[in-house]
Amino acid sequence: MGLFSKLTGKDRAESWKLLSEEMGAQFIDRGMLKGGPKVVVTYKNWEIEMDMYTENNHNDHDNRNRIGNDTVTHYTRIVAPFVKKSDYSLNIHRESGISKAMKIFGGQDIEIGNPEFDKNYKIKSNDEDKTIALFKNEKFSNIITGNIGNGLLEIEDIKGLFTKKDNVTMSKVSYKVVGEILDHEWLKSLFMMIGYTLDQMVEIGKASEKPVSELAYSHDDK
Repeated sequence: MGLFSKLTGKDRAESWKLLSEEMGAQFIDRGMLKGGPKVVVTYKNWEIEMDMYTENNHNDHDNRNRIGNDTVTHYTRIVAPFVKKSDYSLNIHRESGISKAMKIFGGQDIEIGNPEFDKNYKIKSNDEDKTIALFKNEKFSNIITGNIGNGLLEIEDIKGLFTKKDNVTMSKVSYKVVGEILDHEWLKSLFMMIGYTLDQMVEIGKASEKPVSELAYSHDDK
């Protein structure tokens, strides 16, 4: 990829547009000054969005670019908001694979009782029993370990999203990894991973199946 493509996201836009066509998804090219290309997949009552974003890091050497005394990390992220039914947080990543630029917050360390899994993956959550039960689901565990790569999968509350009804709160399932992803098969698997995680949140009573749009304002509505 040439310097022009890195600066403009041209290759990514073309690749993700083709991906959208393959998946029957929506492709939105917002322009690089407004966040670059975005892919939106409708899964049941949820919308799963993928884009890239940048974080500035102070005194961090595990990054891609340096501006002045700060380093800059570029992430691919996939996010799916959902209506929360009860409090739950989760993050999982490979023990040795996650970038030092990623910051992990909250929850207690949890082992699920599988020595091989516990050796290779690190889990934090605020609900040990539900999390152990979640990863006892072999299909869920296999989907996560088969697709997470060197990224971070999280479930956490959404802060700053206004709801149309009182006592309604929103959470999100999100995945992020350092760098750009152009591998279509991996991206399709990541969307599938997010979708199946949403299904499991409903199954264990942590998420509602109600569409987010019925209960929360979008950024454009506020």
